[in-house]
Amino acid sequence: MNVKALGRLGEPEWRVVFYFTLLSTLGGGAWMAVAGFHRPQAADWPWLAGIGVTATLAQLALTRAYHRGRTLTVGALAYTTVGFSAIYGVLLFGERLPGPAWAGMAVVAAAGILAVRASAPARADSL
Repeated sequence: MNVKALGRLGEPEWRVVFYFTLLSTLGGGAWMAVAGFHRPQAADWPWLAGIGVTATLAQLALTRAYHRGRTLTVGALAYTTVGFSAIYGVLLFGERLPGPAWAGMAVVAAAGILAVRASAPARADSL
């Protein structure tokens, strides 16, 4: 809702993403100060750079969607990332998720579909 409001006020997507990233970095830094830090291996840096670039592009796209689209629809679609991540984990890394994890993802997906349908304006042909 806040991102949508910022869009209505004319804030550009890049500025919203910049401050989101800044606050997340500060929060992550505070957490590392408490929990500890270890330096990534040299082989990890290309992966981390790739994750950083793709995450930034994804956040810019998501922020644009919130600015210009229907907030509830965008939010419901954003939750599909959990399911896709689980499927990728199974297919690419051989992960095994317990039944309750799959059931939880199904409940979240169903709730998103129901919320979007309930908020959709009635069509003239259905009246």
